[in-house]
Amino acid sequence: MISVEAPIVCVYKTVGEIVLRADVHLPAAADSRARPAIVYFHGGGLTCGDRGSWKPEWMIREANARSWIFISADYRLLLPCTSHDILEDVKDLFSWVSSLNPIPELADSTRNPLGLSVDASRLIAAGTSAGGYLAYLAALWAEPRPKAVVSMYGMGGDFMTSRYLTPKNGPFPSDRPFLDPDDPKFAPLLSESDPPAPLAGSTLQYDSDGVPADPRMIIHRLFSQQGTYLDYVVGEKGMSTALNAQIEIGASASAGVLWDLIPERARGLFPQFHITKAFPPTLFIHGTADTMVWAQESVSFGKRLDEVGVPNKVALVEGAGHSFDYHTEGVHEAMLRESIAFVAQYIN
Repeated sequence: MISVEAPIVCVYKTVGEIVLRADVHLPAAADSRARPAIVYFHGGGLTCGDRGSWKPEWMIREANARSWIFISADYRLLLPCTSHDILEDVKDLFSWVSSLNPIPELADSTRNPLGLSVDASRLIAAGTSAGGYLAYLAALWAEPRPKAVVSMYGMGGDFMTSRYLTPKNGPFPSDRPFLDPDDPKFAPLLSESDPPAPLAGSTLQYDSDGVPADPRMIIHRLFSQQGTYLDYVVGEKGMSTALNAQIEIGASASAGVLWDLIPERARGLFPQFHITKAFPPTLFIHGTADTMVWAQESVSFGKRLDEVGVPNKVALVEGAGHSFDYHTEGVHEAMLRESIAFVAQYIN
């Protein structure tokens, strides 16, 4: 299997003392200098990880094999930031990508011998897990707007479900350990009097048994266990409780009452309520046995796109769980490569 070359690391934005970087993977060959690009967002529940975490090497290989550029970017994480901050990062990233013609890092002939640049009219927004949510936000609010979207078991296809809103009597997902909200390791992240410093990217840390050692890696599961995750996503405490009360009495995800319960300033952070025929063609890839982000989210989002006439493909991988493309390297790669052909037709 072809290895992935080390990327060119660029700075795309600074916020105070926070430096946000992007990894740029260039193809080895191309028939023109201005190339399409996949702009990718990492997973981690929005609370952990960085541009190098869980990077889908199969997608980089496929992009470069098609002579596309692959870009993986940092973004600010929840606690103390919210998706309001993350959306600003997404928008600024796309603005920066559109200026890669070239920037100093790509003008170095030793690192970019072909003199490649990004064709801003041929961008694909992509993400895995939480990164899928950012890809949806890019599709709605970024300029230039991506021509297509790839969502790998992406969250945010339907936030109006018990997965996000309902307090659980046990752990979430059910096959993970129960998390004690009073565990002192969570206190520094939840302190209102002394909140954690903002950051864009966190190093994944595990103990000798392979258990996450950084509470950032699991606190999003605690919020889902408590049914408060969306409060932290949008920075509106109590919103989840109000929404859950309506879900429990049978309000549908499209019901106006749910929209009314979302504060006006946060409504742009819920992609499912902003789908029009202008939404880019979208590829969804999701395992049917995913317990972290339910496959129904991708199915529901695909149906909403169908309703407004947006081309989309929902590729369900039978029996596959969350992050299946990392855990079984090579097993599904042929299927994944073939799926990318769906979005390729919209940028070639």
